[in-house]
Amino acid sequence: MPYAGQQHVYTEGNSLEQKNRQKSSLRVLTLYRTDELRENISPVLGQNDTSYLAYSPSSPRDICELAVKQDPDIILLETDTEDNGLSVIPTGRQLRLHTCAQLLLVSRSRDRTAVIQAGTQTFASGCVFPGQMPYLHDFIRDTWLGDTPQKILIRELILSSLTQAERKVLEILLGAPNDLLSSPKTIANQKTSIFHKLGLKNFQEVRHIFRNY
Repeated sequence: MPYAGQQHVYTEGNSLEQKNRQKSSLRVLTLYRTDELRENISPVLGQNDTSYLAYSPSSPRDICELAVKQDPDIILLETDTEDNGLSVIPTGRQLRLHTCAQLLLVSRSRDRTAVIQAGTQTFASGCVFPGQMPYLHDFIRDTWLGDTPQKILIRELILSSLTQAERKVLEILLGAPNDLLSSPKTIANQKTSIFHKLGLKNFQEVRHIFRNY
């Protein structure tokens, strides 16, 4: 049950949490830019309920092809320190659109605006700072198994640009019963507005993002 005041996003069928709890282990793909991250995550590698793969890809295209091939449950994506992590946004979005993985950003940026922008525009499930590495395995498992405070907050920030009417239409797009009394033209305009505000092209992209969130 959502807490009082929380806007619930309807998803049809089994929830991501239910599906993940049925699995015996999770797969994590780490995409690092620096040797420091690779060294920091090494202590959590080899957990008996987790399979970790670490790569330093050479291009955004390579990243997406690798992620699709590996089919991970969680992707750890290290951001670039030179621009507060904003250059990772196009790659992060493509990873979310082309895989069913949840995305966790690894960032050194302390710029609040940049962290929020990167998290919301990549549809991330959370952000990890280097100092949190000792708790990384637990953080990953909590994210994999269901909602976390970070995931809820990021999702709500993403949806905050939608009007109440648009959020209702979004729920219907995701499988909720259609009890709207609005005209087809009004609903069509609201769908177009939703796609524009979320930066997504069509119904298929919206459904993929929020069914895997």
